[in-house]
Amino acid sequence: MIGLFLGIIPTFILICAMLKFGETLINKKLKLNLKMVLTIIIYTIIYTVTFNYLPQELTSIISILCLIVAFKVIFKLPLEKLIYYVLIVWLFGIFFDVLLMIVLSCLSILDFDKNFLFGIKSIATLIMALMYFFVTKNKFVVRKINSIYKKTLKINYPIIKIIFTFIIIFTVDAICVNFMEFQYIPILLLISLIVFITTSVNIIVQNYQILSLKETNSILSRSISFYIEKINEYRILKHNIKNKLLGLKSITELNVHPYINAMIEEYNEKTTNFKEIMNVPNELNYLILQKINEYDCNSLQIQVDNKLKKDILNILSPRNYNLLCEALGITLDNALDAAIKSKEKNLYLSFLETQNNIKIVIANSFLGTIDIDKVGTINYTSKQNGHGLGLVSLFLKNNLIIKNKIKGNLFITQMLISKLKK
Repeated sequence: MIGLFLGIIPTFILICAMLKFGETLINKKLKLNLKMVLTIIIYTIIYTVTFNYLPQELTSIISILCLIVAFKVIFKLPLEKLIYYVLIVWLFGIFFDVLLMIVLSCLSILDFDKNFLFGIKSIATLIMALMYFFVTKNKFVVRKINSIYKKTLKINYPIIKIIFTFIIIFTVDAICVNFMEFQYIPILLLISLIVFITTSVNIIVQNYQILSLKETNSILSRSISFYIEKINEYRILKHNIKNKLLGLKSITELNVHPYINAMIEEYNEKTTNFKEIMNVPNELNYLILQKINEYDCNSLQIQVDNKLKKDILNILSPRNYNLLCEALGITLDNALDAAIKSKEKNLYLSFLETQNNIKIVIANSFLGTIDIDKVGTINYTSKQNGHGLGLVSLFLKNNLIIKNKIKGNLFITQMLISKLKK
């Protein structure tokens, strides 16, 4: 019991040192809060108990599992970053531990009291903490570790996940075999094989879905660029033909003028002029352009503010991407219909990534009055031939939050859709 008490404080300091090392590597400034303190305390108690009372094999596996949980709770990292930095911190710990075990093994030869050895272990734990603080201050080490991480990003990520899954299952099996009777080992291996195959297939399927969506959107993005290029060429052609027709009108007889006027009028017909399409996220530009083409949007003042720094397909799961397209299509239909009928004819689109969601804001001018409390209920709609069912269906989605409000002469829809959990 005395040894357990002596081990808690040094272990607490060690865990703080490990988290400080992680904070430096990740380059993310931590703010002390209750969740962080509770996480460190729980980790300290578990680590101290396992270190003093459980076999070495269990100590290692429990230690790294606790470290993974602590990093996930405190740093909120995506899976690939979490795996890499936890592994680095853990490997440094093993390296420090081996050095100190050599010293401790020499001391254990001597006939010391058990409580005295516990004290020696506590001192060794404090020395490990100092070693962590030392490497934290070493800029060369930190820079080298982050440089290696950037190189690992070029490796096929699904393969890394599959390998990591195999290592975890193999480690657990290796530990369990020591405590099992021989006849139960084949059952353990069969269960492990099923878990590994199921997990691997799931990883591969998810990766295939994401790659398919990326390829589809890449094709759509190239199509949009080609479409915009042809529209610009057509505008230039119209401009040149009109000038030539006006020149002909100057030198022809009066009775020919009506025919020339008819031709000029034909080329005066407007085409969709949506310059802001280049600001729309690539994965959504075809959807938005198609919606705008369905309306007479040349009179609209459209503004797009895109603050997304990553591709949407790297942020959303395939399911949530499809949900986003559905929600954006319905709300954009309503916004365009209302904006065209209004006096101001304004439409504003905003795309932003938050900590847990993608946030999309659609603001449009409107004519008349809107009962904000009834928006999203059955049979309430601002459209002449609408039924309101589109919005009703969106309000029932689990991974989508929709909020509506009116500010001045603008009807504002805010959509939050859950990001991919890594």
